[in-house]
Amino acid sequence: MNQDEEFDYMRRASLPDVVEAILARVVTSQPEDLHTYISAVAYAVKVDSQVGKVQGAWPTGGVPAAVLEKNLLKTLEFDVFEYDNDTLLLCVEEIFKDVTRELSIPQNTLRTFLSVVRENYSSTVPFHNYKHAVAVTQQAFCLLDMCSLTTKFEATEILALLTSCYCHDVNHPGLNNTYQKNAMTPLAVRYNDVSVLENYHCSCAFDILSHSSCDIVGSLSGAQAKRRFREIVVGLILATDVSLHKQHYQSLDSLKGGIKWDDAGHRLTILKNIMMMADLNNESRSFEFSQKWGPLVQEEFYKQGDREREEHLPVAPMMERTAQVEKEQQGFIKYLCLPLYEANAELFPELVVCVDNLKNNIESWKLKEKERE
Repeated sequence: MNQDEEFDYMRRASLPDVVEAILARVVTSQPEDLHTYISAVAYAVKVDSQVGKVQGAWPTGGVPAAVLEKNLLKTLEFDVFEYDNDTLLLCVEEIFKDVTRELSIPQNTLRTFLSVVRENYSSTVPFHNYKHAVAVTQQAFCLLDMCSLTTKFEATEILALLTSCYCHDVNHPGLNNTYQKNAMTPLAVRYNDVSVLENYHCSCAFDILSHSSCDIVGSLSGAQAKRRFREIVVGLILATDVSLHKQHYQSLDSLKGGIKWDDAGHRLTILKNIMMMADLNNESRSFEFSQKWGPLVQEEFYKQGDREREEHLPVAPMMERTAQVEKEQQGFIKYLCLPLYEANAELFPELVVCVDNLKNNIESWKLKEKERE
């Protein structure tokens, strides 16, 4: 029996094409590859089920009139907490609208992709959930406009940036890389303790994109454009590993002599920094936003600390129930967010408003800390 005959019954069962391709590899794979392929099959089946669930279930109505009239999607004032997830899904479609039209991406394909990705964000994770994904995507869209960068990038690069933002925490378990490594989870083993969650999110994103109904990349012209898209998405999602932030924003030093916009490497460096700034968007807005998001990230830390304690794993001080959100936020902004935004503001002065917000938020959290005492 040849390989085609062996899998014929699966074709008759109408399994997703991607599942057939993976199963075909399993037959000839080495034993050490089997876990990867089996996991891929399981996820492909899950995605196929989600595609069936979301098709024909696009939210009715449209983007709220106030959002469009005030052009809120291009401002730092857009607040994801003011809208339900269906409305946010419509807003994300609006963000993708221009670039998908330029690239002739079918509306149904875009909608299915956006919907399936939403299905893969957990509502039980306090911070790294769908609202965070939308906030990050919207911030990147805002920064492109604020710094007049939209025309500096190719349409494929804009699509890759928005896709990266939207997918960058897909399937986040609410347990960070430190937990993954200390607990020696299957993910940590699979990715050799290197940017564990970031590699996982990236893999999940391409698993979703590989489904024919979600393939927004299929409309890109030529293999080179598709390779460029993948290169950028992989680079941007991996750049969200906070342990690597410093090396990425320090890479901006090489651009201070002048950005060569015809240099793909220069453009990728800028895209990575936009991605990182967008990921830390909640602190770069007014204190109203920082005050909403701070307790959520702290609650996620508390829950991780509880689990680490139960499993007799090391518990970082910021994960302890005694950690105070007011103090933790000050350190987070001062040592992680502020250096990133200041480095970028040297190249793009329009970002000074974000730098000022960060400094103001540090002072506001200090006041909150004093009020607590």
